[in-house]
Amino acid sequence: MSNETVELMRRAYLALGEAYETGDLGPVIEEFCHPDVVFCNESVVSGYPERGEWRGREGLLRFGAAQMDAFKQMWIQPREFIDAGDRVVVPLELGGHGRHTDIEIKLSVTHLVTVRDGKVSRIDVYERIDEALAAAGSPQ
Repeated sequence: MSNETVELMRRAYLALGEAYETGDLGPVIEEFCHPDVVFCNESVVSGYPERGEWRGREGLLRFGAAQMDAFKQMWIQPREFIDAGDRVVVPLELGGHGRHTDIEIKLSVTHLVTVRDGKVSRIDVYERIDEALAAAGSPQ
């Protein structure tokens, strides 16, 4: 993994945070995600109301729109970007105020991001950083 790829992830997550503020995920997904991107949060036991796998930019857009529909305003805050060989491990917090309950929700998860051809090709979501590092084959 190069510093260039880690920097790409910094820009992508910054753009994602801005997209959550505007409510328009389309441009960030188009710019940063491979057409065949896969988002999988099946490893997450708690927190996400819906677990599964979403394929392609349209699938990722549907997942993101459903997430944003659950919140009045959603936010995401990466804590660090860890070089994990051919992937990047991104521990982060995300949340917002529930649209119908106004209860503040905050989740801590870790993304394991695979980049192909300069675009995000896969995001696997884990509850803990050690799980993502193990999946990446990195020493813990």
